[in-house]
Amino acid sequence: MKYPQKHKLISKSIFTILIIGAMLNASITVIRHILVGNSNNEDNSTQELVLWEAFKTSFIQKDITVGMDLGNAAKGIRYLKETGQMDYGTSIWDTFIQNYIPRRLVGEEAKENLKLNIVNDKSTIQKLTYNITTMTGYYSAFKCFSYLGFFLFGFIGYLYGYFWRRICKSQICLFIYLSIIATVPLIFTHGVDYLYTRLIFIFLIIYPLSYYSIERKKIKASTKFIV
Repeated sequence: MKYPQKHKLISKSIFTILIIGAMLNASITVIRHILVGNSNNEDNSTQELVLWEAFKTSFIQKDITVGMDLGNAAKGIRYLKETGQMDYGTSIWDTFIQNYIPRRLVGEEAKENLKLNIVNDKSTIQKLTYNITTMTGYYSAFKCFSYLGFFLFGFIGYLYGYFWRRICKSQICLFIYLSIIATVPLIFTHGVDYLYTRLIFIFLIIYPLSYYSIERKKIKASTKFIV
């Protein structure tokens, strides 16, 4: 092997970065609250940030279902079924507000008022995930349309197939497909909202800017040709 010392150094560096990243990820909620405060505008002390303890908590629990994403989904679905709650897809709107409306611009109260929050599951999700694990896309699909939630995955599959079949004929479809393909695992591990929020971002921001830039270059090129 050429440059074995460099190879070992790179391997150790990557391993160290992964470990540090995992520890920071387990404490991301506390870090966020220390930096910007929580939803109640309360500041968290840096003394609450214990990276190693948070890292251990994400793996070691007396309740064997804690830390299991699919276990969270199963318990969450049971909660929705027992309470008879369903949001009919309005969580997509709530996710849009959460991701694209800055609370520092409109205020926390105004931002929360824009959300519909039809399903009251915030405390249940907090209890199950500890802001470390996820509820998975299966839970979010069930929350939208109960047992018919699988239609969401069918529709998402149709969208991917639509863009895939047209990537050879359309640069726009190729661009969109390459932009959303990374959301495939997130749809299952986190929620179906990831695809829709990515599409919104593409059509509202990326595509208009790209179209404007391309058209501007075409105009400049045609002007130079005429001159």
